[in-house]
Amino acid sequence: IVGAGVMGAGIAQWMASRRLKVTLTDIGHDQLAQGMATISKLFQEGVKRRVFTPTVAQRGLDCVLPVVGSAPLPRINLVIEAAVETLEIKKKIFQDLDRRTAPDAILATNTSALPVSEIAAATSRPDKVIGIHFFNPVHRMQLVEVVVGERTSPETVQRVLTFVQGIGKLPVISKDSPGFIVNRILLPYLAEAGRLFDQGADLIAIDRAMLDFGMRRAAGRWRHPLRVDHRRLGRPVAGRAEAGRCGLVRPKDWKRILSLQGQREGGAKSRRAGLDTIVRIHPRRS
Repeated sequence: IVGAGVMGAGIAQWMASRRLKVTLTDIGHDQLAQGMATISKLFQEGVKRRVFTPTVAQRGLDCVLPVVGSAPLPRINLVIEAAVETLEIKKKIFQDLDRRTAPDAILATNTSALPVSEIAAATSRPDKVIGIHFFNPVHRMQLVEVVVGERTSPETVQRVLTFVQGIGKLPVISKDSPGFIVNRILLPYLAEAGRLFDQGADLIAIDRAMLDFGMRRAAGRWRHPLRVDHRRLGRPVAGRAEAGRCGLVRPKDWKRILSLQGQREGGAKSRRAGLDTIVRIHPRRS
């Protein structure tokens, strides 16, 4: 796993809890130490909830090998990249992985919005590049989006589906289109709630209506930062016809979403109608 941040550490801990050997890499000692601390804490919390015995938790922690910088990869058959959500950085990571892994190794990205096909184009094996998008927190969210790029082979898709099911997750196949599946549903949902709120509807009434409808989390109850690429999800993307048709979220809807969450531009803690929320919109530079 490349990247020892929240997602990388969460994915590593989940796999280690299934007794899989995991190599966790990051560019610095501090980042890696923080990632290992996160993994240890997740196992400790599992012991408190009696999900693991102390012995099983220790065995799981022992399954994670932390490595600063480049790890030896000739025998690795699957790499999951969970680095920062910046396309150019991911391309460089995949170019490096392409050179250092076996020809039949699958290279996967955990991106939540960036185009998998563009990442794959940076390698000599686009047929073996795919998206495996876990959700946060990994140990509680069962769904995993398997994002199929334009040149991802059926064999790669099948291998990944088998892997995801084997670690106890529920895979859902998605085209490499803006928003994939979950964000394609989530963002218009938040935008429409924002429009209602902007028109004077009560936030609690909106939340209750959506919970009664069957949504597991109401629009005003997001406690974790929501990181989105407004260029990819909010307006047409050059060379991607479906993005032009989609128009997931119009530019003015970003302000409505922030208004719904009681935020100023950039994101900050607030309390509105008893809801403690954080929303951060991270526009990308052109």
